[in-house]
Amino acid sequence: MRLSLPTAAALSVAAALAAGAPAHADERDNADLRCAVGFLNLAGRDPSKADVSAYVAAFFYGKLLTRNPTKDPVSLVTDRSIPANQAELDADMERCWKEFSAAKDKINAINAAILERTKTMGGGAPQSAPRATPSAPPPAPAPSAP
Repeated sequence: MRLSLPTAAALSVAAALAAGAPAHADERDNADLRCAVGFLNLAGRDPSKADVSAYVAAFFYGKLLTRNPTKDPVSLVTDRSIPANQAELDADMERCWKEFSAAKDKINAINAAILERTKTMGGGAPQSAPRATPSAPPPAPAPSAP
């Protein structure tokens, strides 16, 4: 059986860290790391879930970086204890998904409030996405006075 890169990376890190983490490791960091590694592993195991799993992993990795802004990202992983086997990774997935879903629901509520406020400002709903290329070139700069 050949492992995909995300699966191999997740399981390699897990195996290397099976010995444990420092006693002072923050439990929130450990929990978030377990989620990031679990969803990276899922992305590698199930291509149909790869995109969503990568977003969820990025969410938890972002939480780690937010609490540890000056720490080297690699050490965020190597200083923590993560599960060394698939059963332990899978055990956290429900908790992780619930946390991610709650955050996603809050962001959706914020987005809805922004859209509603934009309507009341007279501008109507904003475009769904800006165009990648403008339809006309930008105006030429005004000539400078001598």
